[in-house]
Amino acid sequence: MSLSKEARAAECGTVLESMLAALGASAIDESLFDPEHPPFRDSHSTTWDELAGQGWIEELEGTYRLTGTGWLGALRLTKQLGDQRFLDSVGRALGAMKAHIKASGRKNAALVPLKQIAGEAGLPEGFVYNLIESRLVEEHHGRTGAKWRDKGRMILIPRDFNIEPADLNNVIREEADLLIDELKERLEMAEQELGRYQCPHCKSGLCSVGSVELSEHDSGTYESFECGYAAIDGWQQHPCPKDPKFPKLDEFELKTVQRGDEWMCYAIGKTPYAKQLNSLSAPGRTEDEARRRVIAQYNYKAGNVSNATYMEQMLG
Repeated sequence: MSLSKEARAAECGTVLESMLAALGASAIDESLFDPEHPPFRDSHSTTWDELAGQGWIEELEGTYRLTGTGWLGALRLTKQLGDQRFLDSVGRALGAMKAHIKASGRKNAALVPLKQIAGEAGLPEGFVYNLIESRLVEEHHGRTGAKWRDKGRMILIPRDFNIEPADLNNVIREEADLLIDELKERLEMAEQELGRYQCPHCKSGLCSVGSVELSEHDSGTYESFECGYAAIDGWQQHPCPKDPKFPKLDEFELKTVQRGDEWMCYAIGKTPYAKQLNSLSAPGRTEDEARRRVIAQYNYKAGNVSNATYMEQMLG
């Protein structure tokens, strides 16, 4: 008896979560998973075929491993991208790579062994490998990331590594200069009130707090909430789905690009609120499929669909 679309989507999500949990800090290219062994034994073979067909996993002689796309997708599915420990680890890895560029005054790119970067960051090599292989910096943060050199474990760190487009940097600097005093006052008041632990729109709880770099000389306090709302020193970075100003789908321009046999779709925000949802991107076997998946991501972030429905739309 075949599974319903909803059941298939739920099982795909369960398999991805189990793979991510079993992977831990190991490199995705060195970790193989056997569908015949726990915790996957009860899953259906069609689930693995579907995940492989979508490019989230790849088959190697009867076993499977996560792809970079699958690793990043599993992190999104399990909401680990907002986990403070994960953010701290990412920050340490990016800081170690950035140090090699800053040492030259950003005049030259740097070529550094993976093992060296992991050692300088105090992180497992596998974790740093997965960051680069998944293109997390580009896909999730919208910045210039590091790349592999000759498909080995040598990391090529470009001169513009981890830098946002210049126009966004200018806006951030101008707003920071104009509002820094006001933001400090708001933060001091918020720390004295219970409301600082709740989303201002839906009252969901605070789930992570950490320090982030605003510029070469300034840092701020990053707060994220269970609903997705996030702010730096009280300045909104990601909207809450309950916010009346949450961007509509027509506030995005859906751009597609073909890479070999795969299509990628990116949702480019056209309004200030829409630009805060800068992680909307998805691959697809066809242009239409990639565009449909980005729309599914938007609906999930907007709270329009359940997790199961989201997985069904992404994998169906």
